[in-house]
Amino acid sequence: QDPRSILRRSAARALARLGSTDAVPHLISAASDPEDVEMRRAALQALRHLEAREASAIVRMSLTDSHPSVRIAAAECVSELVLESCAETVRSALSDWRDESMPELAYALGCVGGGDDVGAIVKAAGLCSSDTSRRRCLLGAARRLGVEALAYRLMIVKGFERDSAMLEVLKAMGGGGKRYLRTSLEAFTSGDEATATHILAEATNDPAILALAQANVEEGFLVA
Repeated sequence: QDPRSILRRSAARALARLGSTDAVPHLISAASDPEDVEMRRAALQALRHLEAREASAIVRMSLTDSHPSVRIAAAECVSELVLESCAETVRSALSDWRDESMPELAYALGCVGGGDDVGAIVKAAGLCSSDTSRRRCLLGAARRLGVEALAYRLMIVKGFERDSAMLEVLKAMGGGGKRYLRTSLEAFTSGDEATATHILAEATNDPAILALAQANVEEGFLVA
């Protein structure tokens, strides 16, 4: 191990690019280096690229790291490798931290948590200060509800194009015969997203959609 941190981090990235699974034990060790934050982060990223599910224990420990960059790298491991054994730790970390790691933790919880976690995920979305971080949280909720691809599609379009896309979705769902779907869409397109989401929540009595309605987060309707 080279004592110079930058070389060690470069070595971790190189091992990931080479796809060398023989390096996994060394990367697990590097991910617990108490003296080097960037080394911990780089090692976790390498483990993710190597799809090293056997690293779940160090990933779980890293979710409680005091540095947000390490928690973000750990959360990315959880979501990409679907490390369900880390769900409870992700849940706790999302509750404990209110910083830049929150969106990635929320998304990770959407990947490995349960239906009851949607409330915590959308609460995190409501605390975000940027569109990007809020949407990352909401995509976690969408992942939990099985509509991530659709929600993402609706998020990246605006105005008339979004309205047209939503009408297509309504038709595909057979929504023409469901008055509450038409009514909620009309409310949304007229600018009353809160009412639109509440209409869906009341009609479906779905706890996850109710959580979205109660949180009243911008673009939450696109997930509901």
